Amino acid sequence: LSPAGIAIPLQTIEDGPRFSWRGVMIDTVRHFVTPATIRRQIDAMERVKLNTLHLHLSDDQGFRVESRRYPRLNAAGPFFTQAEIRDLVSYAADRGVRIVPEFDVPGHTTAIVKAYPEVGVVAKAKSFGQPQVALNPAAPATYRFLERLFGEMAPLFPDPHFHVGGDEVGAQVWDDAADVKALMAREKLADRKAV
Repeated sequence: LSPAGIAIPLQTIEDGPRFSWRGVMIDTVRHFVTPATIRRQIDAMERVKLNTLHLHLSDDQGFRVESRRYPRLNAAGPFFTQAEIRDLVSYAADRGVRIVPEFDVPGHTTAIVKAYPEVGVVAKAKSFGQPQVALNPAAPATYRFLERLFGEMAPLFPDPHFHVGGDEVGAQVWDDAADVKALMAREKLADRKAV
């Protein structure tokens, strides 16, 4: 013990979190929450040293970020304006929290396909009473759409991670689409999982 405090000679203490990604996921699609609620969550995360907020922003029920390039995406319910997203990202960064967005594709895209049917396919069979929907991997329009949409969304979220889902596609969706079948044959893809 010294006037400067406790001293332990010849010791080095290394301290840090065990996991670099310590986070929470909020599904804003199925249960929309306000920016104020998200800020309150970020404050709580800061207090307990969580550093990653995973925001689920698109699914069958809606697309929850304002798109100026594809405004029909926002017709299916509430959404965050681009200004609100920038504010949330800045607010989080000031508290040591990063925001990782998730935009689901190619499955879980009913809201996208309803707004822009030219990029999707719909199965003849239904699942749980709802049509099975997915993006169409055989349509060049799908890739132009995604490039422009993600080109608009990515700058809103400066984090190096940008989650694009890779979500499952219902069993019948691509099986019922002639152009997807032709793509699979042309590319020698064994089944829809290979697409």
